[in-house]
Amino acid sequence: MKNRLKFSYLTKAIPLRMFNGSSTLTINKMCCIPITFSTSESHEIDLFVTKLDEEYLVVLGYNWLTQHNPSIDWVEMKTTFHNPETQKTPNPLLKAVDI
Repeated sequence: MKNRLKFSYLTKAIPLRMFNGSSTLTINKMCCIPITFSTSESHEIDLFVTKLDEEYLVVLGYNWLTQHNPSIDWVEMKTTFHNPETQKTPNPLLKAVDI
């Protein structure tokens, strides 16, 4: 427990499917963590845990991305979150998160 996260094991492993349909990894545990976006919006989210290639720290799922709808700048490698209740257009004062 390097990060002091509490893990719980899933009753059934879930295949990790990539956009191309391939699935070589399975997910067998999860943890719930609090997260606060740069908009000050806070959530507790369930993270599914699996061993990833060492160059990746996290995989954001399609469902999560569509729910939170961040602006992703692939060139600058930044993700900006917008509060849908107060922001209809991107605000240059919002803090971007390195990806």
